[in-house]
Amino acid sequence: MKEDHDLKSFAAEALVRSKDEFSQDKEIIEKIKDKIVIIKENKQVEIVYGDSRPLIRIPLYLIGKFIAHKILDMYDDPSADIEELSQKLNMPSQAFSRPIGILLGDILEKTDKGYKVRAFKILAFLNSLDGNKIEKPKAVQRRQKKTAAPSTKTTSEETQLSLKDSGIKSLSEFLKIDEHELRKIMFFRENDVRMIDTKFVSSTDTKERQLDFSLAHLLALKYAFDLEKCPASFLRNKLKMLGIESLTNLTTNLHKYPKYIIHDAGKKGSTDNYFLITHPGEEKIKEIILKYMGGNVDNDKTQGSNN
Repeated sequence: MKEDHDLKSFAAEALVRSKDEFSQDKEIIEKIKDKIVIIKENKQVEIVYGDSRPLIRIPLYLIGKFIAHKILDMYDDPSADIEELSQKLNMPSQAFSRPIGILLGDILEKTDKGYKVRAFKILAFLNSLDGNKIEKPKAVQRRQKKTAAPSTKTTSEETQLSLKDSGIKSLSEFLKIDEHELRKIMFFRENDVRMIDTKFVSSTDTKERQLDFSLAHLLALKYAFDLEKCPASFLRNKLKMLGIESLTNLTTNLHKYPKYIIHDAGKKGSTDNYFLITHPGEEKIKEIILKYMGGNVDNDKTQGSNN
């Protein structure tokens, strides 16, 4: 009898787990730290992993919610419904039908509040990502080795940004808001900036949204990263991540606002295209952000930015 009891205890310890329990928590956290960021100010899960496929982004977001729920006590429930996924991942709701159907047979399970990850499947999913890292084409790698560092700061998909030591402070001082408040709408990394609270742009007009979000990115790049000229392709990708529409017409639309944004098309025949923010452009987006944050704008600057 004692041997049977010991065997039962051993089996229970070795095999039986709650469906939400996982024993490799430290390994999982180590693997997601370069893929997911949890913003403590607004308890928002931000995906920083480069793969834009829904089959990757949906599990990553739900893994972030799972960790925030089980370990950090930031959420009452780790589930998310289609509406939340659509909003947080900047994808239309109809885009989730097929990937959700596929994922339900593996890492996801349905709950009464939407969907959540199966804890025991998390590590295998993360290992699959680490085993399929996307490498840059060799032609691009060779070109990067032969190209000298630029004399003026610009950025592209192949060039990393570099956050200034006092970059966030410089931006917050220009905007006249506290750094803590600034981090509620913008998330900064050493080589990136993202808009995490997009409600500061209230316009529903596509052209105006393109303008305002472009100004916000150009302002952050200038003050926090010391970047004066932003490649059009880089800016377009940033707006795409936010779900901004009609980006094929971005350059055409921004050309209509020369007071706020200057388009530098480069030399004739060149494919290099850059955008620069003007002083009135800085004041315009400053007014928008300050109004959203409840701050004050100097009357003379406000009037100038609205003309």
